[in-house]
Amino acid sequence: MATWTRTVKDPSPKDVVIAIIGPTGCGKSTFINWLKSSHYDDPSQPCAEACSGLKPNTKELRPYHFKLGVDRAPRRLVILDTPGLDGDPEIGKDAILDEISKWLHNTYPGYGMRLAGIVYLYPVTQARLTRFHSVCVKKLMKLCRSPSFSRIVVGTTQWTDVDLEAGAQVENALKGSQFSAAYMTRIETEKDCTKAIEYVLDAFRVEEGIISAAKRIILVLGLTGAGKSSVRSACKCPRAKIANNVPTSSSKTTSACPQM
Repeated sequence: MATWTRTVKDPSPKDVVIAIIGPTGCGKSTFINWLKSSHYDDPSQPCAEACSGLKPNTKELRPYHFKLGVDRAPRRLVILDTPGLDGDPEIGKDAILDEISKWLHNTYPGYGMRLAGIVYLYPVTQARLTRFHSVCVKKLMKLCRSPSFSRIVVGTTQWTDVDLEAGAQVENALKGSQFSAAYMTRIETEKDCTKAIEYVLDAFRVEEGIISAAKRIILVLGLTGAGKSSVRSACKCPRAKIANNVPTSSSKTTSACPQM
């Protein structure tokens, strides 16, 4: 067994750790390999092995190191590949969550290391979302410093293997589930993977005080129907929000902007 499957070279408390979780065959290994071919690429590492059929290849936690952009230096991104939540009966479901907690403790002893965020991948070929998956994510949230869904991305996968209408129904079901507060996106290309990771990194940087959320507030004014939402869409920022009923100087409302 190669040593890179469970260890992080020169672990640092400045590392940014994001866990990739989901059921067996959801595309976790593909997600990681797509990241490797993007600007996060660290060619010194092997590719993640995708599962064949229903048999999972990943039976333990596997960290992959990625180089962040110069704007985030000297931090390093560590993507943590995990076993499928429902793939191996020999691996208990709760045991996977415990293993992540132990891995963080053993890899970064004395630092109180937490996950920077979670990317939960779900294949639209699976029409039924089990209750365990939502409970699992809630438990994983405890491993993040954030008590909300702000650092969780739900990425739907395997769109080429299902009719678009059927896939959209699964997507809508996810939006109406306990994942409704999380940022949801389709993972179909390398750019989609990058966007998902960037979302988590942005949320992490804001909540950790690395950057100020106030710097990201842009006031968009206009009458109802003037196109404020279109401006939000055009800026291509998934976390952008439109504040309605912005108070004037005579208003008694104390908060002018939504919480990012």
